[in-house]
Amino acid sequence: MTQKQWEKILKENLKKADKLGKGIDPGIREVVAVFNALGFKTTASCEGHLDHGVAGPWIDFESEVDTEKIGNKAQEIILRAQKLSDTGNSRKANILFKKAHLLFKKYEKPHLKERKKMADFLDEFYKNREVDFHTRLHIQGFRHSRLENQGAAYQDIQSPSTCKSNLKKYQKEMKEFSNFLKSKL
Repeated sequence: MTQKQWEKILKENLKKADKLGKGIDPGIREVVAVFNALGFKTTASCEGHLDHGVAGPWIDFESEVDTEKIGNKAQEIILRAQKLSDTGNSRKANILFKKAHLLFKKYEKPHLKERKKMADFLDEFYKNREVDFHTRLHIQGFRHSRLENQGAAYQDIQSPSTCKSNLKKYQKEMKEFSNFLKSKL
């Protein structure tokens, strides 16, 4: 990728906004741009904040395949199955639960493919890299994918000074991963 192509991608990311009309946080903008350049559809992100939200950077991504209708249909079937189960009709409820399970698998498959692509990048990134457990990036989520540091969830129970120190470490690790991904363009 040429420098000009890269600058075009960064410029396009300056125009993006979330549901509240806010742009991408400056501290995560380049990471989002790299994700997009590699073909990942990002849906939300944050550079990490000490005063609100998560005290660690994160990026949500999903498949380009629109599976919303499948997911909604599966949810409807689950609700019907629960009503049947509550009224003692467990045989029909089980049939519906199985049908919903198959729909959820169909819903999840394209998202799992994206998650697997990201997992392969993480595997390569950490092949010869030593970092503490909490700093290490991982993918979490159910029916969506979020890349974040493993320790981000524990920030709320840390002292303010530890939280601040961790945030800097976590942001640095995300930046290092971004540089790694950028080398793949």
